[in-house]
Amino acid sequence: MKLELLLPSLLLITSVVVWDTNPVLSEGVSGKELQRSERSIQTNVNVNSGRKIPPLSEIERLFRSSTRLAQSQTQTQQPVTPLVEVTGVRVNPTETGLDVILETALGEKLQVSAQAEGNTYIADIPNAVLRLSSGNTFRQAEPATGIAEIIVTNQNANSIRVTLIGEASVPKIELFDSDEGLIFGVTSVASSTQPQPQTETQPMPSAQTQPETPSAEADEPIEVLVTGQQEDGYLVPEASTATRTDTPLRDIPQSIQIVPQQVLEDQNADRLRDALRNVSGVFVGNTFGGTNDNFNIRGFADATILRDGFKESFTESGLSLRDLADVEQIEVLKGPASVLYGYVEPGGAINLVTKQPLDDPFYNVDLSIGSYGFYRPSIDFSGPLTPDKALRYRLNLAYQNADSFRDFVESERFFAAPVFGMKLGERTNLSINTSYLYDRRTFDRGIVAIGREVADIPRDRFLGEPGDFRRGEQFNIGYRLEHEFNDNLKIRNGF
Repeated sequence: MKLELLLPSLLLITSVVVWDTNPVLSEGVSGKELQRSERSIQTNVNVNSGRKIPPLSEIERLFRSSTRLAQSQTQTQQPVTPLVEVTGVRVNPTETGLDVILETALGEKLQVSAQAEGNTYIADIPNAVLRLSSGNTFRQAEPATGIAEIIVTNQNANSIRVTLIGEASVPKIELFDSDEGLIFGVTSVASSTQPQPQTETQPMPSAQTQPETPSAEADEPIEVLVTGQQEDGYLVPEASTATRTDTPLRDIPQSIQIVPQQVLEDQNADRLRDALRNVSGVFVGNTFGGTNDNFNIRGFADATILRDGFKESFTESGLSLRDLADVEQIEVLKGPASVLYGYVEPGGAINLVTKQPLDDPFYNVDLSIGSYGFYRPSIDFSGPLTPDKALRYRLNLAYQNADSFRDFVESERFFAAPVFGMKLGERTNLSINTSYLYDRRTFDRGIVAIGREVADIPRDRFLGEPGDFRRGEQFNIGYRLEHEFNDNLKIRNGF
């Protein structure tokens, strides 16, 4: 404070001397210098005191030097708090859990600032240092039920951090002072019986010598993040139609819609047209009297239908009826895809992903019965053929027979699809796929239209001959060979 008053007093004395000085002494000052501030004029004028007044810049440096000197003297005079040495850490079991003892002769001088992060209790002790004979860190894993680990270490040169990690929740802590030092009383709670708090914040205990006002960190709520994954559902994370690789849908810059296996089972879909009702922009086209599968995508007719990424050879012959007994999921790629599959319509492509052999035994028997004499039994068997599971199989069989609300209209179908899978090496797999379909049904185009109106005839009247039916047989065989060079590189060959 004295140094701060020194400069105004000195300037006041200088100003008085200037007013008493003969004006002749200042005739050497130029016009530009006269336009400077009063502070500069006072500094450059000489006086008749016989003493040279130092420039103001030197006075400022002196003032700053004096200020630093005063500050250093003030800091030197402040008392330095000695560090409390913790010479040992012990963990003693108790009836309710355990005690963590920080051995020191000055335990009453230790102050604790506590906080919680997840299922971890963290206590920082300032003005303390950990000096153990075995090192500067104490660590013990699973000291009691419900406690995963205890860690005591030097956070920095003058601070100790005590970390207590719970298995399912934050441990309950009580602090005590004793002749042995500072004691952390830990109440052990088993993870199976202790409910984990989700929304409420538990107040953390503080040391007896800590001020009553809680710290901001202790008042912060504990955020608990729970993640899970749905086992069965309609969500399919990845598809292979757009890139010919198993790529997550979020990484594919194309419109892909998938009908998963769960939807096919819940809707009991046995025809492709029934399953594709779940896909937007896909409509049934000319079915040639109900004997053909034909679809329009985005207004373009004759959408390409693939099986495991390969175009079916019998599509152009018109014998393109399909059974869904061996279909795992249906992927619909919307938009042009000729760069991947050659000659296809610009509306999109429909890919049928078939079922593959499983490592574990699987057996499923299903029977569907409906109106107009409809019944459909089917089986789905899979499992290993050898003890080492190097050879596996999958067999899908289905038979369907039904009449119709229209006279003389009936259908019959038999489908079989055996698949064999072999492990040729640790990273090499070979699968042989076969399928056979027999379909016989009446050729029926429905009720005709006369002019712009539907003919006024009963809806169950069949306008054809009783023997107008169409019969088709389809047989497919192919293979798929895969080899993984590493987790990021795979080669696949199929036919």
